[in-house]
Amino acid sequence: MSRAVTGLDVDIVPFERDASSCLAKLHKDCFLGEEQWSEEAFAQLLSMNGTSGWGAYMGEALIGLLLVHYVAGEYEVLTLGVHPQRRGRGIGRALMVEFMAQVLLENAVIFLEVKVTNNRAFHLYSSLGFTQVGSRKRYYPDGEDARVLRFSSP
Repeated sequence: MSRAVTGLDVDIVPFERDASSCLAKLHKDCFLGEEQWSEEAFAQLLSMNGTSGWGAYMGEALIGLLLVHYVAGEYEVLTLGVHPQRRGRGIGRALMVEFMAQVLLENAVIFLEVKVTNNRAFHLYSSLGFTQVGSRKRYYPDGEDARVLRFSSP
């Protein structure tokens, strides 16, 4: 299923299982150094039961990605990224809203981690109803701490 995002020239489309190459390329553009995931890492994640994701496309170009994993009534957001040249246009929000519409129907819970210094992402998640429920010391490869956020259906 594809859904055009109102006000944006963007379509939100579920990933195919063979999308690992284009996902790794976009992830490299979105994240620095050790936070970049390889094509092999994406292939492994996409082959796991319970893993799903969505891409944001402008025409044929993948400009945003969201990958999640589901187990025992809980989703974990594994990664959310938007190409640096396309940030600030609501694409990350559109990906999350598409995903959260499914979660609301399932009455599931969502967890995610976000760097304590990533205020832009933290504000996005807060505006979507996530609350901080904990932290993880030195969670990221660069030694930075993470905030643990949670969303549950009202």
